[in-house]
Amino acid sequence: MQNSRTILSYFTVGTHAVEAHQPVATAMEVMQKHDLRHLPVLQDGVVVGEVSERGLRVWQLQQEFKFEPAISHIMVEDPYIVDPGAPLKEVATEMAARKIGCAIVVSSGRLSGMFTVTDALRACPPPRVG
Repeated sequence: MQNSRTILSYFTVGTHAVEAHQPVATAMEVMQKHDLRHLPVLQDGVVVGEVSERGLRVWQLQQEFKFEPAISHIMVEDPYIVDPGAPLKEVATEMAARKIGCAIVVSSGRLSGMFTVTDALRACPPPRVG
C-alpha cells in the first residue's frame, strides 16, 4: 500500500446506525436486514460506540436477563473513529494492532460511514504473478 492513499476511496459511505437507547433487537434487525457485521451506535447524532455481529452472538449466549437491555449495555465504547482523509496504511495498521474489524468514519462530527476489513482488502493491489 502506498503511504499517500487515504480511506476516502474505499470506505462504505452512508452506513446504517442505531441509537444507544434502542433495544438490542433493533441492532440485530438492522444488521440482519442489511447484512452488516458492524453497526455504529449514536447518542444525539454523535458516535458513542459500535456493536459487532460477534458481540451480539456472545451476548445471546450469555443472555440471562428477563428483559432486553438497551444497546448501550452491550456496545463497545470508545470505537476507533477516523476522518475520511485518514491514511489507508495508518488505519489498516491500527485496525490490525487493535484486532478490530472496522473503523467508524466521521467527518465534521457526523457519521459518514464505515471502513471495514473487507474495504481494506479491496484497497490492496492484486498480487503479481510470475
